[in-house]
Amino acid sequence: MLLLSGVAPAAAAAEPAPTVCGQVADFRQYREIPGDLVVDGTCYADGLLVAGDVHVLPGSSWPTYYSRVRGDVHVGDAASVHMTDVDVRGGLHLDGAASVTVIGVVGLSVRGRADAVTLAQSRINGAVNVTVPAAVRDTGVRLLRSEVGGWVNVHGGRTEVAQAWLHRGLTLTAVRASTVSESLVDADVTVRQARARVHVGDLAWWPGPPGDWAGTWLDDAQPQRSRYAGGLLLLDNAGPVTVGHVDVAGALTCTGGRPAPVVDATVTVGGARTGQCA
Repeated sequence: MLLLSGVAPAAAAAEPAPTVCGQVADFRQYREIPGDLVVDGTCYADGLLVAGDVHVLPGSSWPTYYSRVRGDVHVGDAASVHMTDVDVRGGLHLDGAASVTVIGVVGLSVRGRADAVTLAQSRINGAVNVTVPAAVRDTGVRLLRSEVGGWVNVHGGRTEVAQAWLHRGLTLTAVRASTVSESLVDADVTVRQARARVHVGDLAWWPGPPGDWAGTWLDDAQPQRSRYAGGLLLLDNAGPVTVGHVDVAGALTCTGGRPAPVVDATVTVGGARTGQCA
């Protein structure tokens, strides 16, 4: 391209300055944010269209409905977010978050450390990789009536997977307790080094009133059958493990259980049964 003498090329447009929200009284809802949104305090604003990323600073809180984020959502230490009917084009990055609830769509992955993560009636296009701190005993990761495109890996905490469709596999490591039931998994399901009771497929789940998502497990109702396209691996679990109402396309492998897993007659296995489940 030729430039006329004395005419300089146009300067690149400057990035818009971040918009800060800390108090609902001075922040208008249903507005477009041209760049990043920084939550410093408690931001109740709903219906936002954020062109950049959202940064929820340590100790802050962002409860929001009907918002759209074209970038990522970063949740800082001891911070919390509750996002209902949201569309996040990027991913969720958790850096010691206290509590994260998502009802909606996440375009990429959910990754990081958090005390409590609930993904309810959501579509996660990427993976879910969450570590729950060792000191946390009563909360963890809940994946309820949701679809995940990538692998789900959870380390620590209490885990619940109910009526979900996982397009890859599920690996639970060192969880304090776990219930995985009424779900479709397109690869292996692995539970290793669990520290308390584990239920696989043998409990029915009732979600509770619409919009509540507290839900409860029912031990007096027959669950829908779970189907795993890969194998089921139960490895070195220090607590009772019960398996029922599952169709396993691959092998059923059980080693190091204390006590040995209990697999009832409702379970079908397409491959070999090995170890304590032989």
